[in-house]
Amino acid sequence: MGGIGDLLIMTAGLRALSKLRVTRVKLIVERKFFDLFRNNPYVELIDIDGPPVDVVDSKAWYNLTLCPAARYESRRRPFVRKGRAELFAASMGVALENARLFDETQRLFKETLWPSHSRSGRRK
Repeated sequence: MGGIGDLLIMTAGLRALSKLRVTRVKLIVERKFFDLFRNNPYVELIDIDGPPVDVVDSKAWYNLTLCPAARYESRRRPFVRKGRAELFAASMGVALENARLFDETQRLFKETLWPSHSRSGRRK
């Protein structure tokens, strides 16, 4: 798995998975990443260095230790057609076409942060 960027990209898939399963997703990560998800209503944070996690009662288990996006990208370069958010979601068993990538709060934040930029990232 990558770092902060990959964790942020996978939030859309985590939200879609949480809504599909109608429960919070247990996300096992290093404590240093907890602040990224602290107020995320779709995720329950578990410290990877904490006590062992019993997955017997889990409905599903997805190990994203080996980044699914990197595997796809390394096989397809330079013809990469899928985005990382879509690849992470698919590896968790959800399709992003059924989920919005950004919720309304994130959209408003983006528009406030970059009001002078067009969709292409260039200044108007």
